[in-house]
Amino acid sequence: MFTIDEKTESFVASGDLSLCLGRVVTALNANFKVGIATGNDGFGVLNNAPKDGEPASVVTGGITMVRVGAAVNANDAATCANSGWALAGAVTAGKQRCFGTFRTSAASGMLAAVKMEKFYLPNSVA
Repeated sequence: MFTIDEKTESFVASGDLSLCLGRVVTALNANFKVGIATGNDGFGVLNNAPKDGEPASVVTGGITMVRVGAAVNANDAATCANSGWALAGAVTAGKQRCFGTFRTSAASGMLAAVKMEKFYLPNSVA
């Protein structure tokens, strides 16, 4: 996959992630285990395809490719769905946690380049 200055960290797969390459993951507990992100809790992108208990390589910095669950545009904030698919963030009634910024546009189901960086989108003004 396409990467620039990628920073990876090692974790342990919690469950079979062998079909999840390029999806967003979250830390599950203090035992360095990761699983598919379940919404607003993504922190990295899975860079390999581990089975339960195997080493999971997670991109937490630099630019990497991520699978998108809906169309995204370059410069959109990157957040994720319950399935670990990346989505474009939106200013909502509450703060939205983001794991990066898209650097390329992509259609649903495709790969998009994302610059890994943690931030929150602000609350919307009512």
